[in-house]
Amino acid sequence: MQEYKVEDLTQKAPVSDLVAIIHYEKLGGYVEVRKDGSVRLVSPGGVVSAQFRELEKEEWLRNNYIQILLDSGVQGEELEKALEAIARVDTKLAEAEDLDKVWEDLERRTDERFRRWCAERGIDYDSLTEEEFMALVDEAVRTVREKRR
Repeated sequence: MQEYKVEDLTQKAPVSDLVAIIHYEKLGGYVEVRKDGSVRLVSPGGVVSAQFRELEKEEWLRNNYIQILLDSGVQGEELEKALEAIARVDTKLAEAEDLDKVWEDLERRTDERFRRWCAERGIDYDSLTEEEFMALVDEAVRTVREKRR
């Protein structure tokens, strides 16, 4: 028996404001997800509703990164370490006095490092298409992950 089941309502009831229902059978509850971003948790212990605010750029990037890790098969200790590293960055960002400066510095250092990495391999960074860029990133991540195993 699966512990949860996702029911996508976007096709079954397209005019409804309800988008999905996620059943968590182990606890006998479910979560309703609505088009406006609100959720409602229904369980034997009661009902809780929440309205989430729009994702900030940082949250969107973090969530996408975590999804990439999960889609790539990262799990166990490797996933825990990645989530701990994300938490450290979140803490650093929360404590920063000038957040714009922190982001600019991070982007600058990332760009410099990737340019060096490309140069070491004879790759012209400035001529890369978006698809070529992402293929290089995917290959680099795969290589690092294989070395850690």
